[in-house]
Amino acid sequence: MMALSFKLSENSEVFTGGGGDMSKELAGRRILITGGGRGIGRAIALASAREGARVAIAARSEDQLASVTKEIQAVEGTAVPLVCDVADVSQVERMVGDAANALGSIDILVNNAGGGTESAPVAESTPQLWIECISVNLVGTYACARFVLPHMIANGGGKIINIGSGMGHEARPAARRTTRRRLPCGCLRSVSRWRSGSTVSRSMRLCPVLFSRH
Repeated sequence: MMALSFKLSENSEVFTGGGGDMSKELAGRRILITGGGRGIGRAIALASAREGARVAIAARSEDQLASVTKEIQAVEGTAVPLVCDVADVSQVERMVGDAANALGSIDILVNNAGGGTESAPVAESTPQLWIECISVNLVGTYACARFVLPHMIANGGGKIINIGSGMGHEARPAARRTTRRRLPCGCLRSVSRWRSGSTVSRSMRLCPVLFSRH
């Protein structure tokens, strides 16, 4: 298992994984990261680039992508910025194709994009906001895996990492958005392994833990 440490701010860090030498694992790997324009996605992209990976970062904001690309280039890394709304399957298909063409193929997919604005109880909720949330978090995660898998199959293997949350394991009144955002990741992890046979050598869900040094 790889060890990955990265900063979200000056006073906090996120750690995922366990022991091992990540540099040997990531040097030369071709990684596609969704939601790569900020937060956890940006931090994963920067950490991966520092360890020698070539990264494609997808996000809706051109400005955020430009900023992260400059940061990666500043550490002499390779970055391919791709504007994409993962809720739109046609955009995902095009984005994955562009990433594979630019990098040569895709070895690792990090499904990090997610979001949602509906936090009301079900009886008071807005159906369209629920649909939009499902489109981003479930359909978007599926679509990215769907279009990346053929490249991994052609390569003889690959890894899919779905960023999840501990709050996705149970429904909590104050965390309805997080539950809807991250619950599907565990289901898709099993489905991607089952449908791709032994091609995906590691399909996992990571639940980052945020804590302060102070």
